[in-house]
Amino acid sequence: MNIKHIAILFIAALTLSGCAKQTPATSCSSADTEALIARILTNQAAKLTTDKRYDYYEGSFVFGGVKIRAALDQVQVAIERAETIKKDADNNKKLCTGLLKITVPTNMLADAEQARQLQNEAKIAEYAKQFNIENNANVFTQEVEYKVQLTSDGKKQEVDIESAGWANLLDQIVTFALLKPTLDTQQVDQVRLNEQPKQELERLKPEPAEAEVDKVKATQEKQGLERLNEELFEAEQVQKELLQEQRASAPVTPKPLSSATTATSASPSFNCAKATRDTEMTICANPDLAALDVANMKVYMKAKATDAVATKEIWKQSIKSKYACRADVECIKAAYDQSIASYGCVSAGRGSDCAVYEMSPE
Repeated sequence: MNIKHIAILFIAALTLSGCAKQTPATSCSSADTEALIARILTNQAAKLTTDKRYDYYEGSFVFGGVKIRAALDQVQVAIERAETIKKDADNNKKLCTGLLKITVPTNMLADAEQARQLQNEAKIAEYAKQFNIENNANVFTQEVEYKVQLTSDGKKQEVDIESAGWANLLDQIVTFALLKPTLDTQQVDQVRLNEQPKQELERLKPEPAEAEVDKVKATQEKQGLERLNEELFEAEQVQKELLQEQRASAPVTPKPLSSATTATSASPSFNCAKATRDTEMTICANPDLAALDVANMKVYMKAKATDAVATKEIWKQSIKSKYACRADVECIKAAYDQSIASYGCVSAGRGSDCAVYEMSPE
């Protein structure tokens, strides 16, 4: 065989080798296989969670697509001890088995567990057992079977796996992890609502004798220091100030604003020294939000005098919306703008329909 023939055979061998590389090989344990399984499970879980968008209060805000996907992207999916059980003659279709292992961030799982406890739901581990999924801390495992094969054009690999149990488990974890801030706010609101009748009774008590005014005032101030972060208590304080202004017998000549007055005008209706939540601290740090808080409290008192029932509904819903904003300045501003508009509508006597508060979808 001469050199020319050898060269031709060598080139042909390289060509065949190049063609072979263009056809992907199926694998039970490749990174592509793990990625495909992860995509199947998280996509189905995302659909289940998104369907809850309107099943809960402010669902469009809580279960926005971006939040759901961000949560699921934190979940790690892996296949361990992968083996081929059966394959076709061309090695293009395989039946595989392995240990499916999903790791959930500990903080996400903790939030989900706490939220389920608030809703009297079973623990995540007990829920997983319904699908024969084992749990150890933040790791969930199950022996699974799955099929790996090439697509009809032979260019890509695809996976077929039974995912209903895993999709439901991930949905429950993400659902309750996202619901936790809303449920926490509802708990705070319930405490405030339980205290409201007591405060109303205190407000309706007869005015004390003039000689006892200073003593009663001192007692009220002491009690107020313990609850200055309670907005309902602050509303009562503002109401008293408004009543005092209305009772003034003669107009007072306005005085130039001092530095102390300027600082006060930029303070919200609650004591910033007692602020502990992200929303409260954001309001205290932003003069515009502080001014909106004071304006909101004033129109609240006017609306309450017109229609207490409608005003109470606006108040409950606006509290939820505001604290759901956390430290988002624009979100807090929008919540104040909406509640001020709603209170103004009630004050104008335009009916209870004006008291409906809807958080804009994400």
